[in-house]
Amino acid sequence: MIRLFSRNKKKEDNTSSVSQGQISSGRKICIFGGTFDPIHLGHLRMAAQAVKVFSLDKMIFMPSGSSYLKSNVTSADNRLKMTELAVEDFRNDKSSGFYESINDCEFTVSDIEIRREGKTYTYETLEDMRKLYLEDTLYFLVGEDSLRHMEKWVNPQIVFADAVVIAATRPSKRKQEFDGSDHEIYKPDETGKDSDQELEHVEDLQARLMKMYPAEIHLMNFDDNLSSHLIRLAASEGKPLDGMVTPSVALFISENRLYSE
Repeated sequence: MIRLFSRNKKKEDNTSSVSQGQISSGRKICIFGGTFDPIHLGHLRMAAQAVKVFSLDKMIFMPSGSSYLKSNVTSADNRLKMTELAVEDFRNDKSSGFYESINDCEFTVSDIEIRREGKTYTYETLEDMRKLYLEDTLYFLVGEDSLRHMEKWVNPQIVFADAVVIAATRPSKRKQEFDGSDHEIYKPDETGKDSDQELEHVEDLQARLMKMYPAEIHLMNFDDNLSSHLIRLAASEGKPLDGMVTPSVALFISENRLYSE
């Protein structure tokens, strides 16, 4: 199901799944997938910046289904609900610094990966979305660490063929701060393995991947210190989550005692 959160009611549609038909309007549709455990303001600001920079028409937040790395993630239903709450809060927040730039963009939430049985792979998701948005341009928002692992994903050629990749780069961070569970906005290698090779410069990586695959890759400078890991830690210690998650997400975490040890 794809849930819509758009201030402009004329832009809303009633699409609930891929099987309900195709949407073809020549728009720029961006998919932003992640564990979102929990979704935080860094995720939202990253999405809003992409909307502003690339003039996107729709941003689809897509919580991941079965994790190929971890088994101790919060339930899919809770992660989906938090994502819905966060997107609705953010979309209606006129005080947001990005509010004017995202005013005409639909912010949506999809449960397509959560509903899929077994492990979820990006190429399958993009194939499904390509069927839904035949005449639109698909974008895929990832972090720099994901870009560094994409050639090791299952069927990366399909990923690059189906979507324009936007990679958010964070130059002030060291590699080890991107790895593992600290930054769920960065999807790791889908095999669950990491590389011991030295990091190549991100612009060199971009050029190499675009030469290797039929890929269109754009780099977007984005620097944010928030991480889902730190939010889970703060919640487990009973600390306030102000400035880290939206108010509705903070309340949901508190009421459901998520991340409590």
